[in-house]
Amino acid sequence: MRLATMMRGFSHKALIRTIVVLAAASASAVTTSPSSDYLTDWVLDGDWAYGMARPEAAGPGDASAVNWSGDGSTLFVTRTERRTDDHLLHPKQEEMSILSAWSRKTGVTKELLRGPEISVGFEIWPLGTSSSVLVQVSDSTMVVDGQSGRKVPLAFPPDGYFFAGSNTSPTSSRFVIVYQFSGQTEGRPVRPNVLVTAAAPGVPPVPRQSSIVRLYDMAGNLVASAEVPKGFTGPGWSSNGLPLFWTRTSRANPQPMTMAELRPGQGFAPYTGQRIDGDLGFERTWLRTSLTEIPTGNEAVRIRSGWLDSADETSPQKHAIVAPEVDHAPLLSPAKDAIVYITRGVPMVRRMMKMPKAEFFKAIKGEKQNRAMSAAKQNALAIAMYGGDADDALPLNGNYADAINPYMRDPTLSKMFTYTYGGGTFPPGSNPAKIEIGFVQTDGGRAIAYGDGHVQWFPDNP
Repeated sequence: MRLATMMRGFSHKALIRTIVVLAAASASAVTTSPSSDYLTDWVLDGDWAYGMARPEAAGPGDASAVNWSGDGSTLFVTRTERRTDDHLLHPKQEEMSILSAWSRKTGVTKELLRGPEISVGFEIWPLGTSSSVLVQVSDSTMVVDGQSGRKVPLAFPPDGYFFAGSNTSPTSSRFVIVYQFSGQTEGRPVRPNVLVTAAAPGVPPVPRQSSIVRLYDMAGNLVASAEVPKGFTGPGWSSNGLPLFWTRTSRANPQPMTMAELRPGQGFAPYTGQRIDGDLGFERTWLRTSLTEIPTGNEAVRIRSGWLDSADETSPQKHAIVAPEVDHAPLLSPAKDAIVYITRGVPMVRRMMKMPKAEFFKAIKGEKQNRAMSAAKQNALAIAMYGGDADDALPLNGNYADAINPYMRDPTLSKMFTYTYGGGTFPPGSNPAKIEIGFVQTDGGRAIAYGDGHVQWFPDNP
């Protein structure tokens, strides 16, 4: 039944009050997509469109670093916890580094490790495509599983060596750790080529040279350990899934490259097969940050924003903002299905979506129509509320925005609305449902608002 028929016999003021209630209910039903905004959260790249869902928190605040597990199931977060004791005269604040894991499946955060002090932070390296990571804290290294919470401490390096990096095999469930010799032990220089007793059972003594390498399986079991041959660099991986090192070639050393493979129980042996380079760093395709200076008195505050960019230079929709303020560069998950970033100490995750370009254009067309309908509806609601306070008179055309902005939830929407009614009350005996009061124009058509508060869509090419 038409609203005008329902309201027949009512005064215009009673009608406007009813319109306010009905328009408010209708406006809440005309919204954009609950998961993402096709106009601001998506980019076009080739034949595909990539979008981001609304952000969700991935743990408490005071986060300083984040990294994904290799399978993308877990987000590891390093944060700082501050506590103050209850001493009345001299309260002391304690700070501690905490490593926690956030599960993408359950959304639950659990604490894994606590550092002894704030100056001791956690460094995290994903291990292949597993849910485990390699964690370095102070002089300790361990394998931590983000799903089960299992922790496996690894053997300490020989005295005078420090953790220099790790690499995971792309073809086998193994990883290596490289330790470099610092030339110092407890502040004193160490003579090279002196044998050092192993720090743990199963790790053979090694001479003090530039670096040593240890091979582990994903459970943290030592598979092999050896001194890296002098003049060799790496690591990469052989086709056998074993660590591979090679000689550098240059103009000064034009000799052909020589490769050596670390074999369990044998040490390094010559290798002539294919070299496969492992990589722990995940691709940050499309992600970047930008700096904006905002004047505040005598100083300028620098705000870092995160962006998702299309690699297609001709893309009609090339940029989407990940977050207006980020503490560090956003990081893409291994499967490229989520983005993590930290904003003001809070880790946030935006899940990514993908659809063919043709479907995206249909979706964005519907999104623009929904936006136009919603904006027209909110303007119609504001006009009705204005009329309720002005003895049924609608605002004059010349001061439309100033008149209705106090009634708008988002005053910027009045700029989208073209007000076509001249102002004053509706003519006696007229049907408000047939009186156009304004419209919102967008690609593909316009959303027209009528005096009874309803909005109708008219396509450009019906």
